Amino acid sequence: MLWLNRYPIRLRTFLLAGVGLALILASLVYFSMQAIRDSTKRALTERLSTARLVAADIDDHIADIFTLFERAATSGGFDLADADQGPERRTLRELYRTGIFSCQVFITDRRGVVLLTEPHSSLCIGEDRSASPYIAAALNTGRPQASNQISCPDRVSAQVGFVIPVKDQNGAVVGLLGGVTDSASLAFAGTAGSLSTIAAGHMDVVDADGFVLISTNPAFVSRKSHHLGIADMVRSMTATLQKDTFIEAENPLEKGIMAFAPLKNAPWGVIIAQAETVALAPVNKLRRQLTTFGVIFVVLSLLVTWLTTKAVLMPIQQLLTASRRIEEGDMRTPVIITGRDEIGELGRSFEAMRRKLAVRGEELEMAVRERTRELSTLFEVSQGITANLRLDDVLTLVAEAAPRAIPAERCSLFLWNEQEERLVLRASTGVLSQEIRSVKYRPGEGLAGWVFLENRSVSVPDVTVDPRWKCNPNHEQALLSVGYLPRNALMVPLRMGEKALGVLGLMNRVAVKEQPLSGAPFTPADESLLISLAGQTAIAIENARLYEDVRGLSIATIRSLATAIDARDPYTRGHSEEVAQLAVQIARGLGWRPVDIEMLEFAALLHDVGKIAVPDAILRKVEPLTPDEWSILRLHPYHSAQIIKPVEPLKRIVPWVYHHHERWDGKGYPDAVQGETIPLAARIIAVADTYNAMTTDRPYRKALSVAAAMAEIRRCAGGQFDPAVAEAFLRIRRDDATAK
Repeated sequence: MLWLNRYPIRLRTFLLAGVGLALILASLVYFSMQAIRDSTKRALTERLSTARLVAADIDDHIADIFTLFERAATSGGFDLADADQGPERRTLRELYRTGIFSCQVFITDRRGVVLLTEPHSSLCIGEDRSASPYIAAALNTGRPQASNQISCPDRVSAQVGFVIPVKDQNGAVVGLLGGVTDSASLAFAGTAGSLSTIAAGHMDVVDADGFVLISTNPAFVSRKSHHLGIADMVRSMTATLQKDTFIEAENPLEKGIMAFAPLKNAPWGVIIAQAETVALAPVNKLRRQLTTFGVIFVVLSLLVTWLTTKAVLMPIQQLLTASRRIEEGDMRTPVIITGRDEIGELGRSFEAMRRKLAVRGEELEMAVRERTRELSTLFEVSQGITANLRLDDVLTLVAEAAPRAIPAERCSLFLWNEQEERLVLRASTGVLSQEIRSVKYRPGEGLAGWVFLENRSVSVPDVTVDPRWKCNPNHEQALLSVGYLPRNALMVPLRMGEKALGVLGLMNRVAVKEQPLSGAPFTPADESLLISLAGQTAIAIENARLYEDVRGLSIATIRSLATAIDARDPYTRGHSEEVAQLAVQIARGLGWRPVDIEMLEFAALLHDVGKIAVPDAILRKVEPLTPDEWSILRLHPYHSAQIIKPVEPLKRIVPWVYHHHERWDGKGYPDAVQGETIPLAARIIAVADTYNAMTTDRPYRKALSVAAAMAEIRRCAGGQFDPAVAEAFLRIRRDDATAK
């Protein structure tokens, strides 16, 4: 401590008091945090243990259900190998009368085909249920299985299925005995009692698809759990504690704690979720007590320190005020500290530093202003190119913006063409439009080819003396045809990881506040900035290419699906494709935007996908349809909408597909809406669909002529069809006929 003797006594007193206070505070904080961590760990462990106990209780109930099935399958007379189904029917009736299986009890053969049901359902007999995951698992593994939530049309609560394999004397699976029940049945009577009410939270049983089977909150049952990632937890079968999860779906901002424990006998799990304020109430109480004690201690310590060092702190406060002014950018106010002691000397040193900082600050302000302008331009460019998915637009935007970020006379952007094995000029400022795509380099040819081959940037202060620039004058001549005289250049590679995509280059650096022909070379800061822009450009190029690939794949997939549906009936083969072409022509005639036309094309291709639910006997019937058959056929718009609805990018077209059989006068189906209440896209598809149907052969009639079909469209305008859409269609057909 001898080094303190060099300082005045007041400063020594202040330093020792501060060090002592800091040590005491550090100790207090350490022990407080340790106590809070221990208390938190105990609270979380208690909730995980509770979840495990509840999971074990539910496992016991499920084991009882499997035992009940096994006893029934081994009872006298139960034999799937003989022709007498009497014992099996009695067994099913006895199981159903127990009230455990509220929806259905059934027996299948070794392939999963239903043999018997209770209650008896002729629709279910012969049904192949091997596609159900729990049925397939029981057949493949020979072990009892429980399902995730399954649907039962006449039930409103969650339903699950239980099934055990029926084996012969050799242990081979010869069939299945199973039942379907819901959370309100006797099977869950004891289980629901396990889910005791908990304070300010809820306890749920969820399946591997994330659906709530049982809950202390009835509103959650049969719905997707609002806890993120719960389905993955169930499938992983690992007990988990999760913090910062929301407790109620209606209050997603409330932090909470969730304990999860898996079941052994079913693909389910138990979750206990409570608000953090409730689960950690003892911890919060301890934290408040420690905080209160700490505040009191700090206040008292500061008061003692302040009384002891008051006389010393006054000049230091003056010096601190001056330093804050400098920190805030005030370099004009002098630093005035009187006295001949150490504080006075420090004040005079501050004043000398202030004068130097004032001069240096003005220089830095000018440099920062210039760099801010460049970075702002770079940020705007980055936003524009990353938000754009059209490759040509991205390249043009970069070529126009790069000279603004780094002042230069010209920018050129080359991309590698795999087919030609050349660098091709794709965008540039200062080059005539006919030169775009015509200027090409081999790897290593010219400065651009050298940068691409070496995959590294280069800054050339004087291109006239650089041998790489004159490597092939024929190519360079095209770039000079617009009258530019090259002086200096900066070029960087465009790359994604180790993959080279092309080259981005600037020519002739321009000083910001001087005449354009300044002759100043590019700086290292310019090179760093252009490399950053090149990185953003490479990402945008890859995104644009990926978007084009994905879009092409999506369109091809949709066309394949529409073709597959049309192929069910030889009379409608190619129907969806032709309807899509007609709908697109009408939309263009009405002045639709390209992005909307693309969505309309998807809707027209998929408008009849719901016919997959219509039997072939109805689709191909030559005779008039019966009222019941008409009812089934008229459901296909509904089925189409339901098939498309889960596909997030196609949700916009769901009402277009659903209403494509509505009529302008309100006499259509499925909802009998009329006029402009019908989506415009649906009205367009209706005209295109009807025209194609009239001009193609069907089982019940021959195709109409084009003239007769157009006359029918004109006659039904204002009744079946939107008059404006019908007129647009007729105009397009007349124009096509005139052009031919």
